Amino acid sequence: IRDFCLSRGLGDVYKRQDSTEVCKILNIQPNTLYKHVKKYNIPTRKVGKKSYYRLKDIERLLVE
Repeated sequence: IRDFCLSRGLGDVYKRQDSTEVCKILNIQPNTLYKHVKKYNIPTRKVGKKSYYRLKDIERLLVE
């Protein structure tokens, strides 16, 4: 996923992305993302009303 993100100018896997960006990268709907976050205990950071994810943590979805 690191090469995928860097090749598309999305930044490093340790950079936090909001849910909209993560959904675009994975080509999924927001509800699907939230279900996976809850099911796989993916850590998030809340800033205001937005949730941010590290792509490194999202990569676990693709591996499992």
